[in-house]
Amino acid sequence: MFCKHCGSKNVDGAVFCKKCGKPLSDTREQVIEGLANDSETKDTESIAYEGTCAKKSRKLPVWLLLVTAVVVVLILIITLMLKNIKPTINLDDYLSFEAEGYDGYGKVGYNIDWDSIEDQYEDKVSFTKLAREDFDELFESTTPIDFLKANVSVDLDCTTNVSNGDEIAYSWDIDEDITEYIKCNVKFNDGSYSVSGLKDVGSFDAFSGLAVFFSGVAPNGIAEIQYSGSDLYYGDFSIDRNEGLKNGDTIKVDITNQDPAYYAEKLGKIPESFEKEYKVEGLDEYVSTITGLNPQYFEIIKKEAEDVVSAYAASSYNQESSLGSLDYEGYVLNSKKKEGANSINELYIILSGDVSNSKGDFSTIRVYYPVRFKNVLSQGGNTTYDENVEIIGRSDLAVGLFGTKGYLNPLSCYMEIVDSNRDSYDTECGDGFEKYAEHDDIMKLNDIDESYKEELRSDAKDTVESYIAKNYTDEAITTDLELKGEYLLTAKDQGTDYEKNNIYVVVYETHLSSKGRKYEDTNVYFPVEYKGIVKLPDDKYMLTNSLGIQGKSSLSNSWYYTKGFIDGEEMYSKIVTANRDNYTYEVSDGLKEFGD
Repeated sequence: MFCKHCGSKNVDGAVFCKKCGKPLSDTREQVIEGLANDSETKDTESIAYEGTCAKKSRKLPVWLLLVTAVVVVLILIITLMLKNIKPTINLDDYLSFEAEGYDGYGKVGYNIDWDSIEDQYEDKVSFTKLAREDFDELFESTTPIDFLKANVSVDLDCTTNVSNGDEIAYSWDIDEDITEYIKCNVKFNDGSYSVSGLKDVGSFDAFSGLAVFFSGVAPNGIAEIQYSGSDLYYGDFSIDRNEGLKNGDTIKVDITNQDPAYYAEKLGKIPESFEKEYKVEGLDEYVSTITGLNPQYFEIIKKEAEDVVSAYAASSYNQESSLGSLDYEGYVLNSKKKEGANSINELYIILSGDVSNSKGDFSTIRVYYPVRFKNVLSQGGNTTYDENVEIIGRSDLAVGLFGTKGYLNPLSCYMEIVDSNRDSYDTECGDGFEKYAEHDDIMKLNDIDESYKEELRSDAKDTVESYIAKNYTDEAITTDLELKGEYLLTAKDQGTDYEKNNIYVVVYETHLSSKGRKYEDTNVYFPVEYKGIVKLPDDKYMLTNSLGIQGKSSLSNSWYYTKGFIDGEEMYSKIVTANRDNYTYEVSDGLKEFGD
């Protein structure tokens, strides 16, 4: 037989090679069996020889037996050692990373090469006895390498939106009990990965193909969008408001998906912006602010208001009453703020003019005419409104005799069209009419500035002189027309009916005689009455009404009479005492002789 180690030829049945000394058999049992057979043969040969050759014996050398025993023991030890040595798997050798996508929006992942681990260690790794005790059924469906794979992973501190040059730290996540179940050692180290290889990303205007359309009537306009671009779709956009719009409002259009990485991966470019604002314009609009009304058409409306007032005065005032030139006093714009309002909006153009009476039936007085335009609509550059344009308000020019549309006191006008409508309308006042939002009440004579007193005294004197000139006959002789004094009556309960809040009376005195002695000489007192004086914030004064000369007296021993009083005490009684239930009063020094 030939030695499988060195190739030398040996006799059949030899146990060890005669040249290299290595066992010729593969197993320990064969070696032992071979040794036994060899010994038996030798013994037999020795006996046979001994029997045929004068009984001479042949034995193995002792040293050979000892070497054989040592070899057998070494083989056993090596076999046991090899059987109990655990292989070590260095996981770091099989770990790799990969970055893909675009710079700033890339993704990082890792891979453990389990195929290579399996190829190298499949025959070297086995389950432990403990694994067989704890997971008896496991061995029917898995291998030790599969078990290792299921209990090993890597944690990355960042996996998305990464850039070239980023350092991504990683750590191994391994079940610490794993080596109790499989016969192997696991080696690993935490570390970091430097990102590289990501592509540059471009940008694009996502709204270049988007068109926004506005339609309807403000403040109930609507918005619609259309998309004609190729990068996105109509459904990729959303609008924050698409109804209840008015010109000047701002709406915002958003791209629904605002993840840049999505567009980088899908398109290789990202939107420059994910939202864009659009200003609402071009709607037909119920005017809610005066700036929303074309200035050209605002002038047209003011001219229409003048025509309305002039036509009213011409058709309604009698021949003796007339309206002077009109002045523009400002505007009020009420805009509907809740259901229940009569109109969507109401625009008032306030004009004023002096109304006079040639017969002196009432004193010349300024009247404020608020002309109302309802549902004013700016439509395609033009302006429309309801047909029923009208003057609001009603005032008396002379008690029970003459009246007019409008207001004698702009404060009353302001209260009626602004304050009383605050629950239903938002209000804008301008061009001067806003000053009537505030005022100071007149409570005593010193509250009236001396210059305004002089203005009223002058008016009262003109009123008296006009009356004398028109109504006294040629027989009458008046001399020494002079200011006698003043009364001020103040309402105990101040309210918004300003005409009733105070009464200011300027009294002039003249001496009256008759050329033909048709009546006795007498002094006549002319109390000229002004009602509802208020002080405005600009230190100007205004009054609600001027009632002219009060009182009427018969001249002694005649059929003649005159306005005013010939008895000062009677005047005091009629003007002051008769009103003490509702008014407090103040008397200037010149009139105290008739009552204080």
